[in-house]
Amino acid sequence: MVDSERHYDVLVVGAGAAGASAARLLAGSGRRVLVASPGGGDAPSALPPAGPLARTVREAAGDGAEFVRGEVLDIRTSGTNARLRIRGGGSFTGDRVLLAVGHTPGLPSWLPAGAWGRCAFDRPRGGARRSRAAAARVPAGARGRPRDVCVSVGRGVEALESALLSVGHAGRVTAVISDPDALDCDQAWRLRRSGGNVVRDLVVAAMELPSGTLKLLTTEGRELLADTLLLPGAGAPVRRPLTSLLALSVDARGNPRTSSSGRTSNPRVWHVRDDAGAADGFSRAAADGLVAARSIVEDILLSSSGGAATGAGASARRGLRRSLGSRTVAGPARLGSAAG
Repeated sequence: MVDSERHYDVLVVGAGAAGASAARLLAGSGRRVLVASPGGGDAPSALPPAGPLARTVREAAGDGAEFVRGEVLDIRTSGTNARLRIRGGGSFTGDRVLLAVGHTPGLPSWLPAGAWGRCAFDRPRGGARRSRAAAARVPAGARGRPRDVCVSVGRGVEALESALLSVGHAGRVTAVISDPDALDCDQAWRLRRSGGNVVRDLVVAAMELPSGTLKLLTTEGRELLADTLLLPGAGAPVRRPLTSLLALSVDARGNPRTSSSGRTSNPRVWHVRDDAGAADGFSRAAADGLVAARSIVEDILLSSSGGAATGAGASARRGLRRSLGSRTVAGPARLGSAAG
């Protein structure tokens, strides 16, 4: 049970590869860490027993990191503290913040205007995610039967998992993935076994038919009809992005500007991307999380010892590098253990 009245050294937003890896290093170095996952997230009890992310989350929890699941409603910094509020009433404070929620990829250029939120979504939500056009075509006496066609488009495992979640709510389900390594993964096998289809291809154009169905065109010449289109990772536009709440300097796409260690324009906030769609996505995201975590620990030590200008600060910096340099990270995250 997470104590919402407790103050933490670091508030980590995002429990993916970057956030979990950072939390493990931070907790292992003796910091009090809270990990909040804005989309419902990952917690030790919610993950399958195998896989690099599940192992990293369990190791972070074993080192003392605390996990809370829930949508982040508000996060701000003022004075020497940061305050995080999540759906359900939880409110937490901390000295520093690590945003590990990825960069905003935006919607694909080929998606027709007005399709997002009506027949195109970032994730399935049971029968409620069916498009209104598809629901209208179901005869009145057969409203309970799934009839629509669902197509999930993405790089790999994420698109396959979205397709699997849609199997019970659609007549036909197809996953269109660009990562060839994902064709033979467990999720692809399970989707085929459930009657779904998996193809390696890229969607390059789409048009909305008068019926409301989307017609997708691919580089391999396929024409796919989708009553419901899933674009995992695209993300719906948000009214109050975390970058705005924290007053961060952003680029043209709304992504925080950071240093090589993830530091933002807010001296108490770090940001790392958490792209796990590619085959090497976990390793890259974990490495970025570790670099940011080291920077945060260094900042904490330097602040407590009087800063880099003092002899104590320089000594703390050397001690930090020696201690963190000896830590290992299990699985793919080990690729980031030498960065810093």
